[in-house]
Amino acid sequence: MPALGIGAGTFFRQDVLARRPVAEPSLEGYFFFATDVNGGTSYQCDGISWLPVTSGLRALTAGSNISIVSSPTIVTVASTAAPYTLPLASFTILGGVKSGSGLSITGGGVLSATFSLPIASASVLGGIKVGANLSITGDGTLSGSISYTLPTASASVLGGIKVGSGLAIDGSGVLSNTYIPTDATTTAVGVVEIDQNPVSGHPIVVTVRTIALVAAVAAVANPTTAPTLSATNPSPPTSLLAGTYNVGYLWVTPEGGRTILSLTASIIITAGQGIQAVSPSLPAGVSKVEFYISDCYGPGNSRQGGTLYQTYGGQAVQGGNVYQVVGGQAMQGGASIT
Repeated sequence: MPALGIGAGTFFRQDVLARRPVAEPSLEGYFFFATDVNGGTSYQCDGISWLPVTSGLRALTAGSNISIVSSPTIVTVASTAAPYTLPLASFTILGGVKSGSGLSITGGGVLSATFSLPIASASVLGGIKVGANLSITGDGTLSGSISYTLPTASASVLGGIKVGSGLAIDGSGVLSNTYIPTDATTTAVGVVEIDQNPVSGHPIVVTVRTIALVAAVAAVANPTTAPTLSATNPSPPTSLLAGTYNVGYLWVTPEGGRTILSLTASIIITAGQGIQAVSPSLPAGVSKVEFYISDCYGPGNSRQGGTLYQTYGGQAVQGGNVYQVVGGQAMQGGASIT
């Protein structure tokens, strides 16, 4: 007896009905084709008995993509559909994938992620935890939840400033000084220069000069030669003590600017004598000359501070006495000469 199949739901035998096997649970679901009953009758075992399915060949209806070919003893059912091709998966297409980096797949087809999110840094794109003064929305938007207030800068506080007069700031935040100094006047704040008494060893005398005065002095060469000194015997005698004196001079511009002191010359006189000092001729840009005399140097002699003999328009003034300037700007202390 030929075998037609090996599983439930298949025709595992065809023969005359007398050779049909005894129905039993192990044959449940199997078919037996009796060739001698009504030209061929199918029976199916329910585990207890054989039940006729149909008289003769069983009628089948071919569905979509199915073809049926029958003969007196065999029914062949086949698919007419093209072989199935699994599409690639995308956001809009349900399809197949290959397990790549950061993924794993089991024998049962279970796909799992094995990716580990790195910690974010200045050079690494990664994950963060939301800390103090930050908040995050459901869609992952991170926001600051506190506003910073810049303090005002002071001597002890690092903070912000506003750019005021005399300052400028560029697009990069560089702050620069744009103040241009001007001369000080009796009614306006400005720039002055502080000088020192040119006589060595004496207390500091402050001379206030404006920028214009400084510029005027810069155009005049400093005196380089010492004055010419000689002793005189005026009547009445001077109040000068006996001893050694040093005398120097400097140039004065029309604006009141002054050069540095010249080289000094020394002279020895007796008590009551005078000193005549002669400077070179006034150079261009100079309106007058100022002479400076030192303390008296000698045993038992003392003199407080240096004495300034200043010429005004051709005259030298000391105390209440007027000294006429003669020749090369001569200055003589203690007496009036014409």
